[in-house]
Amino acid sequence: MQQAGDLDRLRAELAANQTERERLTVELDRWDDRSYVEEQARSRLSYVMPSDRVWRVVDPDAAGPDDVDPVTGEAVDAGPVGTSAGPGVPWYQSVWESVQVADGAGG
Repeated sequence: MQQAGDLDRLRAELAANQTERERLTVELDRWDDRSYVEEQARSRLSYVMPSDRVWRVVDPDAAGPDDVDPVTGEAVDAGPVGTSAGPGVPWYQSVWESVQVADGAGG
């Protein structure tokens, strides 16, 4: 009796494995289709084709007028943040300072 039960269990396991194999074979065959690969690249990796027009929606709560310059503490509307940008400062110094601010180094 025990062997009959084991045999039934093994047959059920074999059927489940064969069903899974068939499902995986179908999925593997999909990857031979160029349009499927492109669709997966677009959805999973956010790839775009050269002819595509891309729109990115920004959460209005994430970026807004309440942005504050970490150096001065003043509200910022546009332009470089946390840099000593001015007429006598070389452009590369402003760029480097903005990289440090973005990295969180603080200067």
